[in-house]
Amino acid sequence: MRLHDDLLRQAKREAQKHGETLTSMIERGLRLALAAGSRKPAQRRVKLPVSKASGGTLPGVGIRTGVSPPIGRRDTAREPNGRSGQGR
Repeated sequence: MRLHDDLLRQAKREAQKHGETLTSMIERGLRLALAAGSRKPAQRRVKLPVSKASGGTLPGVGIRTGVSPPIGRRDTAREPNGRSGQGR
């Protein structure tokens, strides 16, 4: 096994500080890494918001088809001068 010199020096100091050999420290680290890899990350359950709105879908939107309203409806269209198509 080849380790970068700085990493090896740091690991030796850390092992000595905790009163263990470098070999036992490496073994402990490998065991921790392998155990963590076998665990599945906990999945949080997501609560989706539920609309309280009434009135159904917008015109042109079908629940089964998913068709969107046509682009350029009068209420969202812009005139060539940059103004909204409403309020003339």
